[in-house]
Amino acid sequence: SGSACRRHRPRAVAPRTVFRGGSSGVRALDAASGSRRWRRPGFDVFDLAAAGGTLFVRSRSPDSDRASLVALAASGRDLWGVTVDAPVTTITPARGRLYAGTDDGRLLAFE
Repeated sequence: SGSACRRHRPRAVAPRTVFRGGSSGVRALDAASGSRRWRRPGFDVFDLAAAGGTLFVRSRSPDSDRASLVALAASGRDLWGVTVDAPVTTITPARGRLYAGTDDGRLLAFE
């Protein structure tokens, strides 16, 4: 029986769309048919969260252990992005903001 450890593949769900992340970026899939709506390479995705027509992506910066947080529109278009100077352990969208907890105990909020 397979005891191989597989990397977590983050997912998020929005009305009519399923988002999947991984080491090759983010994909948006039609929830009914499974067909690809769009793909955004260039992210090593650790977490996804969807709220209010926005997809939030937590990834690792390619050149360090710092975290990159990116907000994408439902179309895949960039809304904003920020690099955090510490590893981010969790992201939660609420009331138009993205809250991020860091491994050094901080809680950050982004709009």
